[in-house]
Amino acid sequence: MSQLNLIPNLHQFGINQTLHRIYLDIKTKTSVLTPFNILRNEYDSRVLLAESIIVGDVPETYYFYDDLNIDSILDAN
Repeated sequence: MSQLNLIPNLHQFGINQTLHRIYLDIKTKTSVLTPFNILRNEYDSRVLLAESIIVGDVPETYYFYDDLNIDSILDAN
């Protein structure tokens, strides 16, 4: 018995690009019959099927607020 799942993945890639990847998750159960035993295993794999970079327009301005705190803001008055 095998199980297949498609996994889309979007990741920010620069200020105007997005990296788009599509993975295939494969789960398989195998059995090997020997004269004295049956050996069973399960295997999980992830395979990259497609990858592309989606390019957008370059913005006229760009702001990065992750490191901004109240102490770093200047009073403009």
